[in-house]
Amino acid sequence: MVRSISVLFALIMMSGAALAQANPEENTPEARACRGDANRFCKADMPDQFKVGSCLQANREKLSRTCKEMLTKNGM
Repeated sequence: MVRSISVLFALIMMSGAALAQANPEENTPEARACRGDANRFCKADMPDQFKVGSCLQANREKLSRTCKEMLTKNGM
């Protein structure tokens, strides 16, 4: 029983890692800096990156300092 639970847990962990590698653009510094804000303000626009970017710009005053800095750094 313990072994089957361990195998199941390992499979879940590996599938999560595979999904993270399948979308490398979601693991960029920009994505990490704004992930929380995007989930909070732009969830309806996901996964369309262009819509999320527009949404973040529209909600700029509400964004975290880190996300604002990343957007400014990238000319948005």
